[in-house]
Amino acid sequence: MDVHTPEQRSKNMQAIKATVNFPKNVSI
Repeated sequence: MDVHTPEQRSKNMQAIKATVNFPKNVSI
């Protein structure tokens, strides 16, 4: 996983936030 470019880092942060918020919005 490349986290060197700011673009990749922002995507990674969004993925982490989504993972952290996952239990809250389980209802899909």
